[in-house]
Amino acid sequence: MQKDAPAQAVPSRKKSGKAISALKAKLKKTFGRRHSDKAPSAHQPVGHRHPTEDEKRRRFNERRQHQLHQQRSALLPLNKSLVAQSPASIPTYYRVLDWLETLE
Repeated sequence: MQKDAPAQAVPSRKKSGKAISALKAKLKKTFGRRHSDKAPSAHQPVGHRHPTEDEKRRRFNERRQHQLHQQRSALLPLNKSLVAQSPASIPTYYRVLDWLETLE
């Protein structure tokens, strides 16, 4: 009797497989195929869509603006120190900024 108790506690693979398939069947019956038989909606694109030229250009411009902003903010402490040293060196900072923009 004591030997049978652990065997009953652990169901056999066959039983657990049957239980899982019964559960799946019940779920299918309850929920059906309501998502898969619908036409795909516009806000849920199926698969990967390649970006258009406009999207590529817009993303590139956003990245470039971000890079320029980071470069400028990196130069701001330099600008403050230049202003503290001598007011004559301020135009140099703006020339550097103009040069950075020409690198685009």
